[in-house]
Amino acid sequence: MMNNIFLNDYTNREIYAVHDIRRAINTEYCADCYLAVYAAHGGGTFKTEGNSCSVSEGDIFLLRPNLIHSVVPHKGLRRIDIYCCCFSQAAVKELVSDFAEAFSDSADFWRGTSSFIRAADTENKEIRDIFIRMINEQISSQPCSYNALTGYFQVLLTKILRNEKTRDFTRVYSRNSTIDNAVKYINSRIYMKVSLNDIAAHMNVSPSYMCRLFKKHMGMTTAKFVNMLRIEKMKDVLKNTDRPAANVTEMFVMNSDYLAQLFRQKTGMTVQEYYDKYNYKIITK
Repeated sequence: MMNNIFLNDYTNREIYAVHDIRRAINTEYCADCYLAVYAAHGGGTFKTEGNSCSVSEGDIFLLRPNLIHSVVPHKGLRRIDIYCCCFSQAAVKELVSDFAEAFSDSADFWRGTSSFIRAADTENKEIRDIFIRMINEQISSQPCSYNALTGYFQVLLTKILRNEKTRDFTRVYSRNSTIDNAVKYINSRIYMKVSLNDIAAHMNVSPSYMCRLFKKHMGMTTAKFVNMLRIEKMKDVLKNTDRPAANVTEMFVMNSDYLAQLFRQKTGMTVQEYYDKYNYKIITK
């Protein structure tokens, strides 16, 4: 299945920012414009022209026009949420020479001889926040919203190209290598069911040993840690989505009622109450 993306379908402007959802159906996309694609929530696989790589939250791809590609959620996940910025060649015409000179690794991309650039967000999700501001300007009716959008756009591309040059896809969670790898495994499966037995089997150790080691280094059981991460993930999604609050539980391969109950127990608010209080669209009005 092919889904063609035309910038003119969205707007007659040269830049457009949108929150999109890619589901398990392996749909290919092709755009008549440049795309900046940010993996916001969930993980999966990016495929294009014989290339395939794993996608984690915070990964970013700059894609040239007319590139057939797909972003497919991991097996078992219902969806992967992405932030997408569509922009025309005219939008970057005055910037290309500066980018090619300052970021030599990007020169082939702007010449059209390289298909895409991969980067990763900073630890504090600086690039994610720029995407959110752009989407908010796109959907707002504030005066001069397009002026603000174009200003954010230049910052966005600069930050992406900086992180392409210096990106580091590794992160240390614990000084103990076993626990560090266990936490990475938990993070990779946070939207799916993951048990102590799953973690221990992945690390090739016994469940009892993993339980003792995890408590020693993390100060809690694996079950408590997993639930804590899930709640933090739900809070993050609710703050930074322009979709209905009820959709947040759809992202997790778990019982929705259980997740909603757990969220209220840990935060003292329902999912909707948290969304109403902290979602960025509410805050920035």
